[in-house]
Amino acid sequence: MKYFSNLKNNLILLTLRRIGRLLTPMERNRSITIAAYSLIGAIIDVAGLSLIIPVMMAANDPGLVMRPGPLHEFMLFSGFQTYESYMVFLAILLLLTFIGKNAIVLLTNALQSRFIYDIATSLAQRQFMKYYNRGYSYFKDTNSADIANNVLNIPVFFAGGVLASIINFLSEFTVLILIIVSVAIANIQLFGALLLVLIPCGFMIYGATKNRLYAIGQKQLQLGYITLQRINQAVFGYVDVRLTNKESFFMNAYVKEQILMNETHKTKHVINMIPTRALEVIGVLGIVVIFIHAFFTSEGSTTVFEFVTIFAAAATRVLPSLNRCLTAVMGMKSQMFALEVLEEGQLPTEMTKMTTHPMDFEQSIEFKNMSFSFHGGNRKALAALNLVVKKGERIGVIGESGSGKTTMMNLLLRFLTENEGGIYVDGVKLEAEDTASWRAKIGYVQQHVFLIDESLRQNIAFGESLEEIDEERLINAIEQASLREFVQSLPHGLDTQVGEMGARLSGGQRQRIGIARALYYRSSVLVFDEATSALDSETENAITESIQHLQDDMTIFVVAHRITTLRNCNRILELKDGKLVHEWTYSDLVHEKMLK
Repeated sequence: MKYFSNLKNNLILLTLRRIGRLLTPMERNRSITIAAYSLIGAIIDVAGLSLIIPVMMAANDPGLVMRPGPLHEFMLFSGFQTYESYMVFLAILLLLTFIGKNAIVLLTNALQSRFIYDIATSLAQRQFMKYYNRGYSYFKDTNSADIANNVLNIPVFFAGGVLASIINFLSEFTVLILIIVSVAIANIQLFGALLLVLIPCGFMIYGATKNRLYAIGQKQLQLGYITLQRINQAVFGYVDVRLTNKESFFMNAYVKEQILMNETHKTKHVINMIPTRALEVIGVLGIVVIFIHAFFTSEGSTTVFEFVTIFAAAATRVLPSLNRCLTAVMGMKSQMFALEVLEEGQLPTEMTKMTTHPMDFEQSIEFKNMSFSFHGGNRKALAALNLVVKKGERIGVIGESGSGKTTMMNLLLRFLTENEGGIYVDGVKLEAEDTASWRAKIGYVQQHVFLIDESLRQNIAFGESLEEIDEERLINAIEQASLREFVQSLPHGLDTQVGEMGARLSGGQRQRIGIARALYYRSSVLVFDEATSALDSETENAITESIQHLQDDMTIFVVAHRITTLRNCNRILELKDGKLVHEWTYSDLVHEKMLK
């Protein structure tokens, strides 16, 4: 029972089971094909290697060629008359065999590599889907560097460190077994003597390095996302870093983590060199064992040469194979953290489907007795909100920080789901299956409009390829968002690159692009969430005028701190501690503020 328990927990078998659980059925079937190719490659590898022994034996003893036997029969079949010409032929044939053998093995390795990195691509895609399927709250609560590292790097670490290592181990282990069996058939005593030398040495090398490599792998995982986090802080905080003269602080924070990361690489590099150096010593030890074995158990130098020939032929492939097996096991141990990250949570095979269906919005949006509390929160972020908004109304939302404004908008956008009550559109409650259909009707303009480092055209028609963009809708959206003069002033017009996060644009231009994006997608509900709070008064007025001239049937929510932003709103809602405490007209609100 203990034996079977140990077998169950064997590193190789356990890793194979864990890999099998990660792969899709199609990938598992493909892995079987790759395993078959690897087996064929191993057999060809060993078969080619075995041809060295008769050639070397014939070179040492011409009698083997001239006496009846396989070599003599092959000489007659080949038509050679002299020993010398026949040996030249055998040498050339051996060379050509090795060229062919290695070409086949190289092709097998290419197929393995393609499989390995196709899996890396598949896992990167599935990691992306896994995190996206977790929703808004997960992204809000999780460090972006952690997510980026797990999507970008972990699949590659797994493919190159775990999957490639297990494939290399199985391939080389197969070669080792075939060679060892061949040696056992040739001379069982020599086989026993070599086994007593090689097995203990191999286990000693593995035992001395395995735990150290696993610890290094865990440390590299931790340092990987910390280092990425430090870089992100320095890049995205460039302006603040420069203005506060804190370049040294952020650079030193990054360098400190990078030094620790490079220390792990140095240690890992040294440990990975141990098998190569140790196996060289083992090879010499094997020769010593052969000589001792031959001189004490046989007579004549021919037997010694035969033993040395067999060992030399085997050693040219056994020692590299043993080295690769040990390196593969060490690689698995050092990159096992990647497997653990991939196993965290269910890896989906497809993105959560957000299907759309026809949905009417012709009358009203009603927040009915709606409450929401964040997980672990002590109070309600929104409490028993009751509100009816008619189609075409323009609603302002004000309140101090933490009053519930953003929560209300996130519920409207369906990034959050209410704990009690619900949102009703034309009297029909929004359910989970309505999310995509409802979002298709909503345009969202944030304080910092998200822009990609592409053309103005691709930022307005966000998420569409150049071939999919509807030029007529694009031009109409630009006109309604008051962007026409700006676009005409650009040297490349709509094909002008906006830079990372719209770095080449002003704040007002970015807001107008956000409005144009919502109009391009024909949104019937438009949400402005602190959209003008970072703008100067003149730019804010221009944006407000643009909003004023939007279609009359468009329902608009404006979350703002500045009262002037709300002058075109029909009603202004004031929230406090998650509750609707007052409804204002713009004139009444201004009067109230003046009195205070």
